[in-house]
Amino acid sequence: MNTANTNEVSELLYKLEQIRLKEQNEIIETYVNSEMQSTIKHIMAELSTNGICAVKGALTIEDLYPVQSFMQQTEDGIGVSNMVAGYVLTEINGSIFECKGYEKILPDDGQCRWQSKSLIDIHDKNEIIPPFLFNIVANEFICGIFALYNANILASPYRVTIDWILPREINHNGWHFDTVKLNLKAMILLDDVTLDTAPMFYAEGSHISSNDFIMQLKQEAIVNGLNKANEETKHYGAHSQNGKKLCANYIGDDFADNAPNEITTDDIIIGGDTYKKFVATGKAGDIIFFDVRGLHSGNIAKTNIRRTMTLSSPSDWSKMNREITSLFGVDR
Repeated sequence: MNTANTNEVSELLYKLEQIRLKEQNEIIETYVNSEMQSTIKHIMAELSTNGICAVKGALTIEDLYPVQSFMQQTEDGIGVSNMVAGYVLTEINGSIFECKGYEKILPDDGQCRWQSKSLIDIHDKNEIIPPFLFNIVANEFICGIFALYNANILASPYRVTIDWILPREINHNGWHFDTVKLNLKAMILLDDVTLDTAPMFYAEGSHISSNDFIMQLKQEAIVNGLNKANEETKHYGAHSQNGKKLCANYIGDDFADNAPNEITTDDIIIGGDTYKKFVATGKAGDIIFFDVRGLHSGNIAKTNIRRTMTLSSPSDWSKMNREITSLFGVDR
């Protein structure tokens, strides 16, 4: 099926989505207690329709404290004025968690991050989650949302990214989708996020859109893989991808505003199609769940640093994704 046209891809994705929603509802009816069903169904409906849902005050300041402390220790160790785009490098030896350095990257778009996928136990070489993150990664509510969205009661987050978005002149990430496969992320706000502190944008409904523009992109990604460069997609604005060859899941500057000067809640036009724009502002402790099949974009921090933590789960938890893998391959 690697020669599938856009209609075939659209029909396949729609069919798999309907199966997932049916299985999701069966799990809700079976496992979610009656007191929580209304809330959970609302969240699932928002995610299924819009691709994104904000849950206000989902975590307390006490829940956030261990992560905030890690970020503060990192900032103190490096010096906020010395922080640039790059990666915080850490290592764990038994029960000892240590910062081992800082890897800078260019251009300096202000995105500094720590990723659990770069934290390897020096003894068994496996990716691990440090103990100070356990209370959030294993949070019953968060795990439940991941399980339901994947229609698999065993699904849970396994990968963590902690982000600092520093005030800069260029944007760290333009409009893109992460995968054609189902994949949910949970962005946890560790500080209040305003229009001036790099809120994420999301094009509501784009995760299941069958518009010609999106389906052409997804057809190319599903046939050729996400990592294959698209020679016709170019960035030339004020962002870190300026002049670089972009992969199939990125939107060029000819089709979307990837580095807006003004951060607004106005609708967004992408590839000639208009979408309601979700702007991911909120208070510390809010969780923004979003389906990364949908189009989303970073923004410039104009005043203060944005501090967030994002959880994701492996794609093979989902029956839908296993079907896509069997037909097209892993990188989709």
